[in-house]
Amino acid sequence: MSIKPSEFLDFAKQCNQTKNEVNFRCSISRAYYSAYHEVLSQLIDPPDLRPSAHDNLIKYLKGKFNDKALPTKYDKVTAGAIANMLAFMRKKRNESDYDLNRNISQMAVDSVILHAENTIEAASKLIINTVATK
Repeated sequence: MSIKPSEFLDFAKQCNQTKNEVNFRCSISRAYYSAYHEVLSQLIDPPDLRPSAHDNLIKYLKGKFNDKALPTKYDKVTAGAIANMLAFMRKKRNESDYDLNRNISQMAVDSVILHAENTIEAASKLIINTVATK
């Protein structure tokens, strides 16, 4: 069995329908992973980002991974925006997964879901169209 990144986002929204702490935390986690995996799926021949693949993906999109610039096939402005959204969602995901004494709000969940939707939309525009027009 396999899964698509969009299915994580669908599940995040489903979890968000039940207003309790566990579902809020699951919703944030799944929304983040939907965006993370969608961005990964858009990369062409990405470098090995392990270990610390999540942090290194953000660095790669900012052109700061292994002191190498972002390849020219990617739109740098879009990549930077995606990196910032992923960093925000990753922070919220870490808080929801690891800081069990923190209360997770409906506002935080809604914000992460919105960021995930925006990240997924931006990921579709990451690659620069290099086809010449006549």
